[in-house]
Amino acid sequence: MVRFCTVDVFSTFAEVAGVDSKYDEEEIKQLNDEKKLDDFMEEKFKDDVFGYESRLERETFIKAVVEKAPFVFVAAELREMYLDYLGVEKKFN
Repeated sequence: MVRFCTVDVFSTFAEVAGVDSKYDEEEIKQLNDEKKLDDFMEEKFKDDVFGYESRLERETFIKAVVEKAPFVFVAAELREMYLDYLGVEKKFN
């Protein structure tokens, strides 16, 4: 989801609009870094939702996501959080 609302959106927009990406190659590389993506999800999603629990029942999990991590349902918010997390300038809504 994070990759989709950042790297995929940026590159698709540039390709479809026929313009250069607003993000340079180094920034795209940073956004696409697997370790950083995993760290972001661990710190900003998994810890918020699961806390110290390793497993949650389905209904408890759904409730926890809705209450503690609603940003996963709003691409613009998730994108902004990830850019802030990486320290990459927001150049796109």
